[in-house]
Amino acid sequence: MGLLALSSCRMQVPADGPGAVLKVGENVAGEITTASHLNYSDGSRSQAFTFDLKRGQAVRIEAKAGYCGRLTLFDAGLNEVVREATCGSETEQHQVTRLTMVATEAQRYTVAFGGHGSAEYGPFVLSLRAVELRGSSSEVNPGDEIDGVLVNEVEAHSLRITQAGAYQVDLRSSEFDAKLVLQGRGVEREDDDGGDGRDARIVAYLMPGVYRLTAEALGDEAGYYQLSVNAHRVAIPAGTRLQHGGELALDDSPVAGLLRNQEARYQLTLIERAQVTLDLKSEYFDTKLWLDGPDVRLSDDDGGDGKNARIVTVLDPGTYTLRVADLDEGNAGLFTLVARSAAAPAPPPILVPEASHQGDLVAGGKDGYRLFVPAAGTYVIRMESDELDSYVSVLRNGELLADDDGGDDEGDARLEIKLAPGEYALVAEGFSAGSGPYRIMVNAR
Repeated sequence: MGLLALSSCRMQVPADGPGAVLKVGENVAGEITTASHLNYSDGSRSQAFTFDLKRGQAVRIEAKAGYCGRLTLFDAGLNEVVREATCGSETEQHQVTRLTMVATEAQRYTVAFGGHGSAEYGPFVLSLRAVELRGSSSEVNPGDEIDGVLVNEVEAHSLRITQAGAYQVDLRSSEFDAKLVLQGRGVEREDDDGGDGRDARIVAYLMPGVYRLTAEALGDEAGYYQLSVNAHRVAIPAGTRLQHGGELALDDSPVAGLLRNQEARYQLTLIERAQVTLDLKSEYFDTKLWLDGPDVRLSDDDGGDGKNARIVTVLDPGTYTLRVADLDEGNAGLFTLVARSAAAPAPPPILVPEASHQGDLVAGGKDGYRLFVPAAGTYVIRMESDELDSYVSVLRNGELLADDDGGDDEGDARLEIKLAPGEYALVAEGFSAGSGPYRIMVNAR
């Protein structure tokens, strides 16, 4: 249920004043008929009720009907609309309209309920329930589910964690578009659509300590919300073995590891040249994957689905190091890592100045070249493509000397670099895991 922007179609209070009295904790039945008050703006009909609140008292008004309804709350003088809402959820028998408020003054309010349009008629049940306010900065513990009313668009709570583990935090509301922020102990997470509908959800691995949870509303909406924190069951996929480091097998079988605020390291050993695909996935943090080895220094943070990392490259025989980390730093949690190999394509030619080569990158792939420089000088290395955003790097003995993704034309890469005689490694790739044909050239300036 969203709060409507107030317009000329807002519900009107009957000219002869509201009828029944609505009391906190009670239900009242009514019926919209052709005899009910007519809203001349849109032809809808409505019935009005009054209720008294104390200063600071929070209540939730709920209407159930067999049709889509609208609730409109007026101030004591019936001169101003305080809140307005339309039906936002359904049961098997009813459509439900909810509206929550906190009384700024001790006074009498009027609420009108009616059909959302001129064709909605029939019986309804209206209820008024008290809402217990936890207040800003109140403490939340795992297993808690609290009710609150967002008045000023932001409300903060403290979350106390006594045992390290994975936790799921949910902020739910039928009255506003929810945003949830989790901060503390190096963790900085936020979400506004990870739950159902417009609800927010954060799943994170948390160490013992106190964190700050902030409930927010996107836009100008506000109202009732539920905030819950629960231990999150970590489901390890079938066939996945736990391995927090060490030698990684190229056998297409996933391993699961736990990131705890520092990198996880694995080794990969190849006895023959192969095309290697590395997939890193996690629902707890934004993944980043490094691959280091002889004349190889590759990294990726979004080559896979969503925030998952993928590296596809051809590697020569040797030992390589894989490093798993959180792109945002400070987060932790379970991840899965898979290494698979396939027959390598024919090795690319050795590049020399004044030569060029045509290549074709697969999605997330990286092509490695050997560059032989016969004499010291300044060289221009270009990578051009009509289908991908080119990115080229120059390395020597595993050390990155220069890289670039901005050439003369949009999407091309250009490096101008001074090189001594000898052999270098060139890595050609697509920015953001792009794919397609390309051309790489080396020229002396």
